[in-house]
Amino acid sequence: MAFYTALKALDPAPLDAHACARLHGRKRPCGVFGVKSLPAEAKGKLLRRALRPIYEALDDPT
Repeated sequence: MAFYTALKALDPAPLDAHACARLHGRKRPCGVFGVKSLPAEAKGKLLRRALRPIYEALDDPT
């Protein structure tokens, strides 16, 4: 999964094309999600483990 921050939602097709041109097939993200902000600790380091609940909430069709 790939997460990005932006003021408005982006079209995933250009992002996927960019990833296809630069990454090997196994390394390309299988989904792209826009979020308001990425979870970070006080020093600014990304909290990767905190991304899973965000993904699960965004990917849940209910």
